[in-house]
This record gives sequence, C-alpha cells and structure tokens, in this order.
Amino acid sequence: MKPMIVIAGAALALAACGPGTRVDRGGKVTLKGADGTMITASKQAPDNLPFFARPFQGAEVTSAVVMGDKVAIVTYTVAAPPETVMAFHKTTAADAKLDIIQDSWGAVERSGSHVISFRDEAGRSGYTVTVQPISGKTQVTLLYGR
Repeated sequence: MKPMIVIAGAALALAACGPGTRVDRGGKVTLKGADGTMITASKQAPDNLPFFARPFQGAEVTSAVVMGDKVAIVTYTVAAPPETVMAFHKTTAADAKLDIIQDSWGAVERSGSHVISFRDEAGRSGYTVTVQPISGKTQVTLLYGR
C-alpha cells in the first residue's frame, strides 16, 4: 500500500503545478483533474467518508487523498493494538452489510500486516483495511471506492 501512496503523492505534486490548483493555509492541496474530478490531499480524514471507513477513535491521520466522491485513501496511526483496530473495522463493515472477500490471515500464521477487503452485495462499493504494528503503534491504511 505504501507504493500506492507514494505514487498518488507524486502525481499530486506534479499536477499541483497546473491551473486549478489550490493550497490552503492548513496544507490541504486541491486540484482539478483533466476529467474534472477534484483531487484533494491533506492530513485530515475526509468529511464524506462513509461511517464504516472512518478512522479509529484517537487516530492521527498522516495522509488522506480523495478523488472526487468515489475513492479515498486514508493512512493513520493509533496507540490501540492492531487486533483491536481491525476488530473495529470488521464491526463497522458488518454494520454496513459489507462482506469479507479476502482476509490475509485466513488460514496462515497471524503475524505482520493484516489486510481485509470488503465489498457490498452488489459489488459497487469496496473497502480494504491494512493494519500493521510499527514502532509501538498501529498504522492503518484505508482504501475506499465506489
């Protein structure tokens, strides 16, 4: 997931030089893509995320890239244990009636990063959560698309 964030960041940096780019005092960068899609990068969780894609309570958002109202990538760190954070995301996904379509800890040794992908019954919305312990905290990457 880190390469995706680096690529998205590099694309935003290159596009930021073009017309239609705005940078506010809080460091939020907004630009308009060639197809008219608004792309925003910041260190704040987007207001329009669905309830199941919200960061865990007490999280510090380290990056957020939102492409229109269709796709969002949010990375955050939190002091809670990885299994507690993943349980939170599994519960909110279940509340939204999203099904697990892939679980990296399905039938293998449970160590390192834990990745779960969810999808709605119609296959229109998808959501992937990656949780990993880093330096005594939990780093989480949320990828949401519809």
